[in-house]
Amino acid sequence: MKHALLLLLLVLGLAGCVNVAKERREQLRRDTDVTSARDMPARRAYLRELLIGGKNPRDPDPHVRATCAQLLGEVGEPDDLDTFMVALKGLYADENVMVRLECAIALGKLRYAGVTDRRRRQALSELTNLLAHDRDGAGRIKETDYQVRNALINSLGALGQRDSASALLDVARRMRSDLQNLETAVFTGAGEEGLFDQCLETLRLLTGVTLERARQNRSASDSIDDHLQWWGERIAEMPQVPLG
Repeated sequence: MKHALLLLLLVLGLAGCVNVAKERREQLRRDTDVTSARDMPARRAYLRELLIGGKNPRDPDPHVRATCAQLLGEVGEPDDLDTFMVALKGLYADENVMVRLECAIALGKLRYAGVTDRRRRQALSELTNLLAHDRDGAGRIKETDYQVRNALINSLGALGQRDSASALLDVARRMRSDLQNLETAVFTGAGEEGLFDQCLETLRLLTGVTLERARQNRSASDSIDDHLQWWGERIAEMPQVPLG
């Protein structure tokens, strides 16, 4: 009887902790939703500190950190790009996949002033490097989680221009090379072939190529390299439209 009572108290205590954590996240969202434009810079600074730390340590709850990434993405301020990159790469990258996933998604929501916006160019470079070029000493991609990489592909596509299409083609070619190379194939993450196809599908959406036309070209030759070259030709046909 005594043990049953202790177990019940433990369960109730854990439930209370979960409810408190959930309420914290909901309060963060409510407070951000009602923040005025004048007070938003201070609000963003507060969310950034919870996400990656600053004068104070980051929040210990990964659910709170993920919520902060969501909210910063919804605000869409390009100057928060650096915060997301801290959480995604380097010595202080967040160890929690959920947090990195929300940061990867948020990168696709930032609102840039134009194609040549400095922050947009930085985002283009950072996304391409995270997907294809940032590697450890053994040649392994540093971000191997399928969901995070898929979100990074989507965010790269969200930049929505010919340069982002070219970057996606670069990523697809590097993925293809890794999968073909016996020395590097062992380092590719699970689902890399699916991510390769996701790059091509995102390219299709960016270029406006119909699904039927893309399928016809892919089935017309046994060479994936020829198909990738065909995508390069489709990208060259894209107009570079200034962002409004």
